[in-house]
This record gives sequence, C-alpha cells and structure tokens, in this order.
Amino acid sequence: MTVFPIEVTQGFRLVQEEIRREAYARLSQLVAAGITREQLIDIAPEIFGPLGDLMITASVKWYDELRELQEVSGSFVAEPLESVSRSRWHSLAGYGTSSVALDEAVDADAFGRIAGGLTWVLTEASFDTIIGNAEIDTTPVGYQRVPSAGCCAFCAMLASRGAAYGSYESAKTVVGRGTEIPKVRRRGGQAKGIRPRGSRRLGDSFHDYCRCTVVAVHEGNSFKLEQDADRYYEQYSESAKKVSEGQEWIPGERDADGNRTTKGRWVDADGKTRSDKEKKQQILASMRSELGMR
Repeated sequence: MTVFPIEVTQGFRLVQEEIRREAYARLSQLVAAGITREQLIDIAPEIFGPLGDLMITASVKWYDELRELQEVSGSFVAEPLESVSRSRWHSLAGYGTSSVALDEAVDADAFGRIAGGLTWVLTEASFDTIIGNAEIDTTPVGYQRVPSAGCCAFCAMLASRGAAYGSYESAKTVVGRGTEIPKVRRRGGQAKGIRPRGSRRLGDSFHDYCRCTVVAVHEGNSFKLEQDADRYYEQYSESAKKVSEGQEWIPGERDADGNRTTKGRWVDADGKTRSDKEKKQQILASMRSELGMR
C-alpha cells in the first residue's frame, strides 16, 4: 500500500480557501453598501454562482491530479457534473436573511449566517464533484475525507472511517435521472450533466464553516491524515463500543410472501429502541467530551 503524505493536499486546500475568502469579500462589500434582503436574494446566483463553478473546476483538476499522482491506468478524465443551482443560491440568501424584512438592509447577524452557508455550499460542491467522478470512474476508486486542523467532532467521526471504496459496477446504480452510465459513455460523454448520488447521499454531511477536503483514493493507496487522525479513529471506536454495549439487534419482520413489514432495530437492556441518529449523537457527545472538541 502506498501512503501519501498529507502535504499533497495543501495546494488544493489553499485554492479552496481562496475561493471561500472571495465569497466572504463579495458578501462583505454588498452588506457594507447597504444591500437589502430582497436585492441580495435576487442577485445571489450572479454574485456567488461563478465561485461555485470555480470550486467545481478546481475540484475536477484536483481529481485528475490525484489520478496522476497515484499512477492510475485508464483514460478516464474527470468532468464537472452539475453546477450549484440558482435556486440554491436564492435559498441561501433567503434563509440567511430570514430575520430581516425584504426592504431592510442585511445586518451583521444575517451576514454571519450567509457566510457560514457559503462555506457549506462551496464545500458541498467540491465534494459532490470529486465523489461523483469517483463513482463513474472506470477503475475502482473511492474517497477519503481529510479534516482540517481543529475540526469539530462530527467531521472527526466521518474522517475516522478512512477511505470508502466503490466500483464502476456499483456506480451504475447510483447515477440519477434514470440514465445508466454505459449508455452515457456510448454517446462519447462521461456522464456530463448527470447528477451523481453525491456526497450527501453517501452519508457525508457538512456544516457552516466546514473546511474538510476530500481525496479520490484508488485501491491499494491511502492518504495520511493530520496527526490527530489516529486519535480520532481510536476515540470513535471506543465511543461506538460504549454506546452499543448491552444492545441487541432485532431483525425486521416479513409477511408470508417475504415482504418486509417492519424495519430492524437496536434495543437496549430496558427494551427501548434507539435509532441510528440517537446512537450517532451519543457517539459525538462522547468524542466531544474525551477529545475536548466542539
């Protein structure tokens, strides 16, 4: 196995951070000029859309660089799969300024909410581009989340899982709009314009001001994370073990025709059902306590 140093991600991290700073600068200029809520909602796609496209373009380049670094065979070339929609930018501006009347100027509180949301949307666009290309790559490839220094417990938990591998065959079942990848490729494209399942649908989530990076990892390779990564993994494993102690898995029930009538569930010693969401919240609480994270 080839383990690449974390330093190889620094160039892409700097590009991402520069795009985020430009987004903050544009927002700051608009707020300083006294822009109203209605005006910001209206022009948000024109102001921030190009930055979303820039993040996607940088992520495509990063994916190809990772393939070259790992000496992956094959002629696959990454492409942008879908831009951030105009409605997404409208929604971000509307949500961030929800405490302000349409004809009132955007205030400091709204600025903070929108700035955090900008980071979220831009990070998500990058993840979706890289993971979407990983899903349709012609060679086995997955992704690995690389948290930034001082990350929160949630990002540490996700990063501690290491590389999540997929395959070309499995990718055929997760590309949207009902078009199978082989059909797209026979037309000479590489799923251009087709929205992948995306990082959110792979179980990864983001939050305001999230600065994680994702790397495409081909089989037999891995990327060394920050020095704290091993500690993240060890604490995640220990926390998950504690949370699951004394629990029993009750399989779902099926009718006479074999159709599932109830879902499987985890039950504690008192017979109380605990959802996956509740377990995750308890794991995060334990990690925050033990690691001193937010």
